[in-house]
Amino acid sequence: MKKHKTARFFIGLLIALTILASLGVGGFFLLDKVVVPKYFSSFGIYNMADLTQMMGTLYSSKNENKIITNPYTDADLQSAENKLKLVGFPSLETGRLDYKAIAESSYTVDTSAEVKLTDKELASVLNGMLSSGILSEKLPNLKYINTLNMSLREIIILPTIVDEVLDPTSAKVELSIKIDTTSLKNQIADEMQTPLFLLNMIIPKTLYINVNFNLHANEDAWEYTNSSIRINGKRSDQSEILLNLLIKFIFPPEDNMTTEKLNAEFGSVLIEGMDLLGDIRFSNEIYSTKQNGVIITFK
Repeated sequence: MKKHKTARFFIGLLIALTILASLGVGGFFLLDKVVVPKYFSSFGIYNMADLTQMMGTLYSSKNENKIITNPYTDADLQSAENKLKLVGFPSLETGRLDYKAIAESSYTVDTSAEVKLTDKELASVLNGMLSSGILSEKLPNLKYINTLNMSLREIIILPTIVDEVLDPTSAKVELSIKIDTTSLKNQIADEMQTPLFLLNMIIPKTLYINVNFNLHANEDAWEYTNSSIRINGKRSDQSEILLNLLIKFIFPPEDNMTTEKLNAEFGSVLIEGMDLLGDIRFSNEIYSTKQNGVIITFK
């Protein structure tokens, strides 16, 4: 069923694009009222405006420096890794952190110590976890996207302040993930028996996923609330059609994937990564410049 629905979409898109290139006013009315609803309505696309918005969301993405406002640098990564190694985190002969050993907990840390990381430093370390592959098994619902094709480009932490008092257990968080879709499109082409050139028309080489949520530390778990997800820096409502479309392309029906579940899965990149580091509390006093970030302690 999934193959038929996806193939029907691509056939419809090809028809729509071909007709659009040659039709006048009357033809456009036919396309808007008949062709697009017939082929695209099950994907939440009911007219040419919806179709145009979806394509625009994909292809009118800004440059990365317009989407990523809190980027980390190599200096942030070096600083973060030095702090973690100083309290006992394992390292390779190259001097970089040994992320696989961290995932296996095969090391001992100084339990009397604490490590303060800015949100930029935290993002750089979590991106190292992603690229090393140690988060893959902790994010099983993202296996169809392949976490090795993902890079964490930023984390923005805004600790909760109530009556001018900081709550170290709560913060508003935004994270941005960059996805290289090259292998993903090849996977879809094989599984859905869909021409790769059509996928290249619809899905650009790079997608940016922006996830916003509130995070609160309960006694034994993180509470994840008020979440939203955007693509390529667009508003959530502009991204909704495209997100539903990508879900239908990528995830099998038995997964019952939704935008809400997908949102939570991307948020789990942060949660699972922080859990590998230690006990986390939020702070707005990292360094003398009082940057936002986290304080890590160990049991």
